[in-house]
Amino acid sequence: MSRPSTHSAPRPALPARRAYPLAALQGAMLVNHLRAPRSGVDIVQMVCSLPEQVDVSRLRTAWEQVSLRHDVLRTRFRWEGVAEPEQEVLDDASPMVTVLDWSSLSVPESDDAMREFLARDRTLGFDLASPPLQRVTMMRRGDDNWHMVWTFHHILMDGRSFPIVLREVFAEYEAAIEGTVVEPLPRRPFSDFVEWYTEQDFSGTEAFWRERMHGIPGPTPLPAAFHPTDESSSTGRGLHARLLDAQPTAALEQLARANGLTMNNVVQGAWSLLLARHSGESDVVFGATRACRKNTVAGADDIVGMFINTVPVRVTVRDDMPLVQWLGELREGWRKLFDAEHTPLRLIQRWSEAGPQTPLFDTQIVFENLPLDVTLQMDGGKMASRGFHLYGGTNFALTALVFGGRQLSLEIENERALIDDGTAVRLLDHLACVFEAMAANPNATVGKLSMLPDAERELVVNGWNRTATPYPAHATLVSLMNEQVARTPDAVAVSDDTCALSFAELDRRANALAARLRAQGVGAGVLVGVCAERSVELVIALVAVVKSGGAYVPIDPEYPADRVAFMLEDAGVPVLLAQQHVSQLLPQHAAHVLLLDGLADATWMPAAHDNAHMLPLPSPDDSAYMIYTSGSTGRPKGARNAHRGIVNRLLWMQDTYKLTPRDVVLQKTPFSFDVSVWEFFWPLITGARLVMAKPGGHKDSGYLASTMVQHEVTVCHFVPSMLRAFLADNMAGGCTSLRDVMASGEALPADLVASFNTVLPKATLHNLYGPTECAVDVTYWECPKDLASVATVPIGRPVANTRVHVLDERLQPVAVGVPGELYLAGVQVGQGYHNRPELSAERFVVDTLSAGLANDVPRGTRMYRTGDRARWRPDGTVEYLGRLDFQVKIRGFRIELGEIETALLAHPSVHDAVVVAYSNPGASSAESKRLVAYVVSTDGTPSTAALREALAEGLPDYMVPAIFVWLPALPLSSNGKVDRRALPAPEVERQSLSRAYVAPRTAEETVLADIWKATLKVSAVGVDDNFFELGGDSLLGVQILARAAQAGLRIMLSQLLRTPTVSALARAAGAQSAAMQSEDASARASAEALRREVAGDVPLTPVQHWFFENQGANPHHWNQAFLFEVPANTSEIFLAKAVGAV
Repeated sequence: MSRPSTHSAPRPALPARRAYPLAALQGAMLVNHLRAPRSGVDIVQMVCSLPEQVDVSRLRTAWEQVSLRHDVLRTRFRWEGVAEPEQEVLDDASPMVTVLDWSSLSVPESDDAMREFLARDRTLGFDLASPPLQRVTMMRRGDDNWHMVWTFHHILMDGRSFPIVLREVFAEYEAAIEGTVVEPLPRRPFSDFVEWYTEQDFSGTEAFWRERMHGIPGPTPLPAAFHPTDESSSTGRGLHARLLDAQPTAALEQLARANGLTMNNVVQGAWSLLLARHSGESDVVFGATRACRKNTVAGADDIVGMFINTVPVRVTVRDDMPLVQWLGELREGWRKLFDAEHTPLRLIQRWSEAGPQTPLFDTQIVFENLPLDVTLQMDGGKMASRGFHLYGGTNFALTALVFGGRQLSLEIENERALIDDGTAVRLLDHLACVFEAMAANPNATVGKLSMLPDAERELVVNGWNRTATPYPAHATLVSLMNEQVARTPDAVAVSDDTCALSFAELDRRANALAARLRAQGVGAGVLVGVCAERSVELVIALVAVVKSGGAYVPIDPEYPADRVAFMLEDAGVPVLLAQQHVSQLLPQHAAHVLLLDGLADATWMPAAHDNAHMLPLPSPDDSAYMIYTSGSTGRPKGARNAHRGIVNRLLWMQDTYKLTPRDVVLQKTPFSFDVSVWEFFWPLITGARLVMAKPGGHKDSGYLASTMVQHEVTVCHFVPSMLRAFLADNMAGGCTSLRDVMASGEALPADLVASFNTVLPKATLHNLYGPTECAVDVTYWECPKDLASVATVPIGRPVANTRVHVLDERLQPVAVGVPGELYLAGVQVGQGYHNRPELSAERFVVDTLSAGLANDVPRGTRMYRTGDRARWRPDGTVEYLGRLDFQVKIRGFRIELGEIETALLAHPSVHDAVVVAYSNPGASSAESKRLVAYVVSTDGTPSTAALREALAEGLPDYMVPAIFVWLPALPLSSNGKVDRRALPAPEVERQSLSRAYVAPRTAEETVLADIWKATLKVSAVGVDDNFFELGGDSLLGVQILARAAQAGLRIMLSQLLRTPTVSALARAAGAQSAAMQSEDASARASAEALRREVAGDVPLTPVQHWFFENQGANPHHWNQAFLFEVPANTSEIFLAKAVGAV
C-alpha cells in the first residue's frame, strides 16, 4: 500500500479573551479526560462523504469563518491555578485542516485506511488546555470522491449543535464557490446559557432526587459478558447496528400516537425491559440525556454549545401491568424530571444512598427522532447527496442509540473491557425482539413480552439439549454388576486396609446378605438403612441391598444421635445393616439389625438358609437408594433415585471416561454424599479395582496422597475446597498415577484449576455438577490446560439423555448470558422426596419444554427445579452463578440455613437468629465460606461455647456455625423481614473470646500463631485460644496443617481437633524444632547465595520445565511486554544504563 500524502495549514497564535464556568456535563467530561486522556471517550467524529470536487482552500476558509462565529469552537479549558475549572474563549483558534491523498488506493485499501485512521484519530484525542479542540481531515479518494472527517471533543457542544455548525460550514463553502455572501443568523454565545445556569439553586431539587433514588445502592448490573482470550478483541469500543423492519416501526408509532405517548417513551420502555431481563431485577436505572434548552435563555435552540445533561432514569418493570398502562407510568416519570433536569450528576450521586464514588448507572439510552444524515439531507441541494455518519465514544459501558424514521435504526456501543462484542450483538437482537413484541402485542401485559428471538430460543431449548443416547432399556445396577462378575470373576473388585475381595467373592457375600434381606421382607421399594464405617463390609452391604430389590439409605455413623433417630423414623426402615461397634452407638429405633461383621473375612461361608439363587432382578424404575439432604424446615428430606437414572449416569460416565480393568478408583467420599454412588458402583460394573480409604481418611491430605501412590490410583473425586488443601500438601505432586480427577459439590474456582494443572500436569480435572435429586451429576466440563480460557469455570453441558434449562420466573427460557434458575430434565430426574408430596410437587414440576425435542420423551415428564442461578454461555455450556435462596454449599455439603436457624431458635437462650454464609473480604473461592450465626439472646448473658455445644448435639459438624455474632436485635427491612444486607460483617476480636490473651512464648508457638492469624483472618491469636472459637473448621484446619508442614511443623489433624490451641499443638510439634532450625539455616544459606553474583549453568525449576513441555503451537504465548509513559526529559543514556545494571 502506498503511503498517503498529507499537508496542513500552519497553526495560528492563540491570544486569550474571556473565561466563564463549566456547564453540568462539561464538568463530568473534564473528569473523564483527566482520568484517561487517550481513551477516546467523549471524542466525536463526523464522517461526511462528498461525491463532488472539493476546493480544500475554500473549505478551510469556511471552517475559519464559522469558528470565528461561535465562541465554543475557540474555547480551551483550565483547571490548574484556578479556584474552579473554567472555559476560556480565544480570539482565534481555527481548526487544522489536513489532506490525505488516497486516490492511488483500491477501494478495499481505502476502506481499511479509513478504519485505521478513525481508530488512531479517536485515541489521539485532544489536550483540553490547548485549542483548537477540533480538527478536520480531508481524504481524497478520487476527483469526485472525497471524505471529510470532523473530529472534536464532545465537551464543546451537544448533538443539536452539530447540524448548526455543518450547515454553516457548507453554506459558507458553497457561497465562496458561487461568489455570493452568506448573511449569518444572529446567535447568542454559549456563555449566556452558562451564566443562567450558574445562577440556578439546585438545593430545591435535592428532595426530588433523594426520593427518586431511594433504595438504589448502585448501578443496575450490566448484562453478562464473555470476554475473548484475544486481547485485541477486548480493548477499545465496539459499535453495532441494525434496522427494525418498517412494519413493526409503523406499529410502534401507532401505539405511541394512539395512547398519548412519545417514541422516546416507547424506546425507554424497551430498554428498561431489556435491562430487567438481563439483570434479573425489576427495578432498573439507566442514564438518559435531557436537551436542557427549554425555559433557559431566549434563542437557546440556535446556540452552539453543551446544553445536555445526563440524568438517572429509574423504572420499575411491572410484569403484571398492561403494556400501555406501564408506558404511561414511564411517561409521567419522564415528565417529572423536567424541573430537576439541570441538576449535576455529581450532586445526584452525593444525595443518593450509593454515595459520591459509586455510579448510579452504567448504561445509557439516546433517542433521536431522525438520524443526523436524514436531518441534513432534508435541507436539499447538494446536502441531499452528501452522507453524514457520526461516531462517538461515551464513558458508559453500554450506550444504545435509537433513531426514528421509516425504519427504526438501532445502534449499540460497548466498552469491550466490560461488554464483549458478541454480547453487544445479542443485546441488539434482543432489543429488536422487544420492539417487535411490543408492536405485535400492544394489549399484552409486560411479562408476556419476550426478548428471545426464535432462533435463540430453539438453540437454548433444543439445540444444546440433543443428548439422546441409546442405552439398554432394562439395565439396572444389579444386571450390570452380574455381567461384570461373569466377565472377570477372579479379578480384585474391592480392598481396604485389612482385606480384598474378588468380584466373585464380593458377589457371593452380597447375594447371601441379599437373601437374608429378602427373608426380612425387603423387596421393590423397601428402604434399608445402612450404618457403617468405610470398609469392604460397607460395599457388601450396599450391593446386597440393591440385589435384594430394596433401596439403601446411608446413615453416617458420625451424625448426631438426634439426626440419626429422625432419619430412621422418617424412612421407616424395617431393616438396618450395621457394624456391631456402630450399632451400639445408635439411638433407640424399631428396625431389625443385621450385623455386617465377618462378611469380609476370608473364612466367611454362606449360611444354609441364604437362598441367593432365589433373588429376582429389580426393575429399572425401582428405587436404588435414598439420600437425605438438608431441609429448610429444620428436617432433612430423603431424595429417592431409581435404577434407570443412576444406570444412565454410570453408562454415560463409562462412555466419556472409559474406565478399564487396569484402573483403580479411590472411594473416599462419605456415603451420605451422592458422589459416593458412582465411586462405589462405576468400578463394580466395569472391572476396575475399588480402593476404600480408611474411616476419616478423606480429611487427611497426606494420607490420601500416600494411599494414591501405594495403590496407583487413577481416578478419584474431590470437593474443590478439599482439592485445594490436597494440592497444598507436599506429597500431592507425587500422585503421578492419577489420570482423571472429578470435582463437584461446590463451585470450582479458576485459580484452583491453575494450581491443579501445575501440581498434577499429567492428570485431567473434570468439573461436574448435579443435585442429589438427579442421580448425582447432570452436567460435565473438562478443564483445559490452557489457563487463559478459564476465567470462570463452567459446569458444562448436559450428560446423555439429560436436558438442562435456564428459565425465568414464568418458566420461560432466558437468553444466552441472562441469569435464570436452572431446571433439569431427562432420565436422571429422581423420584421425589420421601413422604413429602407437597415439597415434591413444588420442586419436581411438569416439563413443558421437551415436546419438540424427541419422539421418545414421554408426555408429562418432570423437571427438577434446582434453586441454582445459572446462565448459558455462547459456546453452549452452562455457568453456575450461586444459589437463588438461602441454601448454600460449604465443603461440598448442601446446607439449608433455615435448618440451622430452627435449631438455634430451639435453644432457650436464643430469642432470634439468622444464619448466613460469609466469605472474607477479597476471597474469591467457594471454600472460603464460613457459616455465621447472628443471634439475639433472651437473657442477655450469651455463651458462645454453650450454644455451639448444644447445636453439635443435633447437627453435623459442617452445619455448626463457625462464628457467632451477638446482637441486641436483628436489622429489619421496611416490610418487616430480616435485612440480611444490613447485618454487620463478623469480627473475631479478643473481647469475644472466653479467655485472656497469652502471647506466644516459643518459636513454635509464634509460627503457629502467625499461621492461624493468616488463615483465620484475625488480628491476634493467643496460645490458649480455641481454634473453633476463632472461626476455624476442619477444612481450615487442613490448610493450617499444610502451612505448618511448610514451616517444618508436622501436626496431625486429629491433634488439632482434639487439642485446638496453639500451645497444645506447639508441644505436639516440639520434636520438629530441630528440623525447623535446620530449615532456617538452609534458608539463610540460600539468601546469602542470592547476594552473590551467579554465573554458569543453573537447573530449571519445575515451573520452567512445565513451560518447555507445554509450549504447544504458540510458544510465544507467555512473552510479556510493558508500555511505560515517561517524562519528556528522560535521558535515554541513563535509562539504558539503569536497565543494564538490573
